[in-house]
Parts: sequence; C-alpha cells; structure tokens
Amino acid sequence: MRGTLIADAGATKTDWAFLLEKLPDAVLFKTEGINPVHQSLNEIQKILEEVRKQIPEQEEIAEIFFYGAGCVPGVLADNMKFCLETVFCKANVSVESDLTGTCRSLFGDNNGVAAILGTGSNSCLYENGIIIDHIPPLGFILGDEGSGCALGKRLIGDIFKKQLSPELGNGFFKYYNLSLQDLISKIYSQKNAARYLASFVPFIKENIHNPEIYSLVYNEFQSFFNRNILHYYKNRNLPLGLTGSVAVEFENILVKIADEHGIEISKVTRNPLNGLIRYHCQYIDS
Repeated sequence: MRGTLIADAGATKTDWAFLLEKLPDAVLFKTEGINPVHQSLNEIQKILEEVRKQIPEQEEIAEIFFYGAGCVPGVLADNMKFCLETVFCKANVSVESDLTGTCRSLFGDNNGVAAILGTGSNSCLYENGIIIDHIPPLGFILGDEGSGCALGKRLIGDIFKKQLSPELGNGFFKYYNLSLQDLISKIYSQKNAARYLASFVPFIKENIHNPEIYSLVYNEFQSFFNRNILHYYKNRNLPLGLTGSVAVEFENILVKIADEHGIEISKVTRNPLNGLIRYHCQYIDS
C-alpha cells in the first residue's frame, strides 16, 4: 500500500506522520531534530535511517513532504532533498521551509499572517497559497524577538545584572543552581546556545504572575509585534495565526497585545503537524 510521509522538523525534535490512502488515522512518531544548517549530511541520513525503520516493510512511501527549519530554497534545501532521496529512493520528495509548513497548517490555501514562537521566532504574510512578504528573523543573536530564546536571554541578563528583585533572583538560583561560570561556558563554548537559553522559559511561566516577570514577557512580545508583525498589516485586515510552545504557554498575553493593535488572533497551535495532516489529506482523498 502506498503512503505519504510528512515531517515538521526543528532544532529540538522532528514530528513525523505516515498516511496511507485507505486508512483514516496517521502513524505518528518523533525523532531528534533535523536542521541542515547545523548538521552534516551523514548526521541527517542516520536520523532518516531511523525513520525508515518506523515504516512497515510492506508499505511503500510514494511522497514525502518535509518542512524544516533552515530549509530555505537553495543549497540547504537541496542538501535536505538529497538526503531524503538517498534513504527513500522511490519517493517523490518535496522540501519546504518550516514557515511554509506553518502557513499551510494554520491557513490551508487561505490568507493570513503566520508566526512561529518556539525556541526561535519567524513570521510572514501568506496569500493565495504562497509567502509574499517575510521579515527575516536574523537568529538568536540579532533577532528572534518573542522566542523562548529571547525570553531566556532577557531573564538571564536581568538576573545577573541585578535588575530584578532579590526574591526573584534567589528563586532563580534555587531553581537552577547556576553559577556565572557555568552560564558563560554553556552560552559561549557549546553548541545549541539558543536551545539552552530557551530552557529558562519554565521559570518564566511559573512566575508569570509576578509583575516583573509579566513586564519582561509583555515587553518582549511587544518587540516581536513592533519589529515583525505590524509590518504585514499596512492597509491589510487579515487574521494572525501562531504556532509553537511559547505561543501556547503565553497565549493570553499575545491576545492582549494583538487586541491593542487591532489584530485578531484566529488560531494558536503547539505545532503544525495536525494542520499539515489535514492539508495533505485533502489532496490524498481527491
């Protein structure tokens, strides 16, 4: 029986769905993250070999739709396509950015402004099935406003520069048992600094009712809107859709800020996979 394989890949994890033409339910599983910016072709192919083991031997993968961070058109997307075609040699492979996947998940073929708020952040204007405008996120050093990484960076800076109350500072060090030397080592000497900074979001979430923490989150999201989202709303009235763990955890604050700017948030999801399953099922069934 022929099937379709869908992937939503990020730096931390990759969500997979295997769809068979005559079965209503998808087979869902996860692997470690895949990002051609940070991983070699050999590293990616090893993960894909693990994916192949998840598919029953009697099933044939006819199509693969891979949506991934770092899969912008050009060399990186081509490298990802090469890896997929090497492991799944009989499949027709399509590689798109995670932002395209988010748009299709949130809006299908309809129009809207789509945003990712997870470890990193990204956003775009989506019309008639294509991305027509995009403010580059610039990564965790230069941008990624509103992301888990940006929130963690703000928190760490305020804690170590003593901008927050002693009560919050003491609570932070009790929660993490972290020295300045440990912090510097993990940020500047190891891989995945963005992921490490985002790991401080649970403390922010746990203390969101503290006015200082609320203000930190509110100001970071205002920066995300001011530097990214508002650009798309010049002479337009479109819904805003959000996906990602940060979007879900702080939905109330994001809705408040959107309301202040006269923007309607139409949908908030933790990840794009379920929406992508719906999107591709309509073509499998037709």
